[in-house]
Amino acid sequence: AQTKAMRKTAGPLRVMLAQFREKQSFAQFGSDVDEETQNQLERGQRLNQILRQSPEESRDSTASIILLTLANLRAYKDVPVPNMREFCRKLLTYLHQSEPELWQKIGQGEILSEEIKKELVEALETFRLTWKRS
Repeated sequence: AQTKAMRKTAGPLRVMLAQFREKQSFAQFGSDVDEETQNQLERGQRLNQILRQSPEESRDSTASIILLTLANLRAYKDVPVPNMREFCRKLLTYLHQSEPELWQKIGQGEILSEEIKKELVEALETFRLTWKRS
């Protein structure tokens, strides 16, 4: 059974993925795409990278909620698609080690408040400083 937080987080992403697949099928035929469509395609590619897990890469529900919430907030727009999986792995490690209180709040399974989302985005911005240097 999914937690309230996971249901609330996953809903908009289903729509985003459906739009991505539709746009991707048209883009395959070599038609020129406008900037908005290109952004949607990249967002969909990033989301696919977030959802992809190798067999040895187990992710708990807290980690999934974090990554998907940030996807809903379009917080990954400056991360190159080929770097998404590594970015997510390192982000989760950072949050788990450096923001245990935030991790615990998110792990309670309740729908995330605006305050928790704000804390999450702030933690992401702090992580970005170390990511860009590595």
